[in-house]
Amino acid sequence: MKSLSIAMLLFVTLCSIAQEKTISGTVVDETNMPLPGATVVIKGTSNGASTDFDGKFSIGVNVGDVLVFSYVGYADQENTVGSSSTINVSMILDNSLEEVVVAGYGLMRLKGKVSGIAIKSSLSDVTSIEKTSSDVKSGQLTARELNDFKHWKSWVSIYKNEIPETFKNKWGFDFTNMLNIKVNHLGKSVSNVEVRLYNSNDELITKITTNSFGEAKVFRGENEGCLVQVIVGNNVYGKRVRLNMNNICINIDEELLHNSDLDIMFTIDATGSMQDEIDYLKAELKNIIKRISDKQTTRVGLTFYRDNGDEYVVKDFEFNNNIVQVQKDLSKQNARGGGDYPEALDLAMEKSLSMGWNNNAKSRLMFLLLDAPSHDNQEVINRVKNQIKFAQEKGIRLIPVVASGADKKVEYLMRTMAIATGGTYIYLTDDSGIGNSHIKPSKEKDKVKKLNDLIVEVIKRYS
Repeated sequence: MKSLSIAMLLFVTLCSIAQEKTISGTVVDETNMPLPGATVVIKGTSNGASTDFDGKFSIGVNVGDVLVFSYVGYADQENTVGSSSTINVSMILDNSLEEVVVAGYGLMRLKGKVSGIAIKSSLSDVTSIEKTSSDVKSGQLTARELNDFKHWKSWVSIYKNEIPETFKNKWGFDFTNMLNIKVNHLGKSVSNVEVRLYNSNDELITKITTNSFGEAKVFRGENEGCLVQVIVGNNVYGKRVRLNMNNICINIDEELLHNSDLDIMFTIDATGSMQDEIDYLKAELKNIIKRISDKQTTRVGLTFYRDNGDEYVVKDFEFNNNIVQVQKDLSKQNARGGGDYPEALDLAMEKSLSMGWNNNAKSRLMFLLLDAPSHDNQEVINRVKNQIKFAQEKGIRLIPVVASGADKKVEYLMRTMAIATGGTYIYLTDDSGIGNSHIKPSKEKDKVKKLNDLIVEVIKRYS
C-alpha cells in the first residue's frame, strides 16, 4: 500500500511537471525601458522566442521548465516556470563580459561590455591599436541612409504603432503632424531665413531656419490651425494655415544674397565601446574632410565625448578651415572609458552647438557618430530637448551616424533628433564585416553604400 501511494505521488508530480501552458511577459532594462530583441530560451533546448518592440514575449512551456533570458551586454537571467502564466524580467548590466574586437590588424580581447556597452578598461596597454590605426584605409565601412522625410507615412506608422509608450512619455516627443513651408523669391528658393510657427492662440510654438532648399519643416498640434511667419529683416510675411494644409509657400519681396560657406561639426562618441570601429571611422572622416575641402569656405569642427568619471567628458576643437590640422587633431583621438551604456551625449551636444557657428553660412551640419544614447534622467532629457530647440532655431541640421551596438532606443532617439532639425539618419551595416553587429531599423529603404561616399553625398545635398 505504501509503494502504491509513492507511485501515485510520483505520477501526479510528473503530470504536473509536464503540464503545458503559455508564458507571456515583458523584458525591460534597469531604467524600466523595454528591450526589443531579447531572447527567451527554454534551458537545455533550442526552443525559444524573442521580444517585440515593446519588450513583450510569449512562449509555450511546461511547468518546471527553466527560461533563460538574454540580451547583449546584460547578465543572463533564469526563471523557473511555476503556476503563474506571467513572467516579467528586469535585466541587469553585466560588467564582466569580454569583448572580442576584430580589426584589420588582428584580434584582441578587451575587458568590458559588448555591443554598445562601454568598456571600463583604460586600454593603456593596448598600444598596437594606436600604432597601426594610420594603416587603416578609408572606403571600408558600409552604411545606409534612412531619410524619414522621404518615407513620411512609414515614420508616422512606426511612431504610432512601434515606439513604446514609455519612450514617448519619457521624452515627450511627437514629431508626426508635419507642415512643410517653402520660402521663395521670384520662384527661387531662399535659404537661411527665420520661420516662426504660432498655434491657434497666436502663442509661439517654434522657430526654425530654412535649409538650402528654402524649406522649413515644422510640427503642430493634431487638432488646430496655426499661423506661419517668415522674418526678413524688419519685414514679416504671414499666412494662416488650416488643418487640412500640409504644404504652404510664402513669397518674399527681398532678394537675399547668401554665401556658399559650409560649417560641419563631427561630434564623436570616444568611449571604449566604439573601439571596434573608431580607427575605421577616423580613416573615413579624414577622407571625407579632404573631399569636402575644395572650397575655402568650408570649416570643420570636432567634439569628442565620453562620460562622467572618465579621463575627459568633452574635448573640443573649434571650427577650422585648415583641413590638414583638423585631420591631425582627429588622428590623435582614441576610444577609452565609459562603463555603462548611456554616455554624456547631452554635454557633447551642448558644447558642439555653443561653438563658433557661422550664422551666414548656407549650410550648418552636425554629424553625431555614436553607438549609445544619452542618460535619461530628467535633467539630461531637458538639456537634450533644449539643444534640439537651439539647433532648430539656428538652422543646424543634426545627422546621426549610428555604429554597432546601438539598440532600438538609440534608433528612436536619433531619428527623432534628425526629424526635429530637418536632418537625416545614417547607420552602419554588417556588409563591411567590420565591428560588432549593427542594428537594423524598423524600415530599410535605401541602398547600402560606402560610408564615406554616403556622407559626402549628404553634405553636397544639404549645401
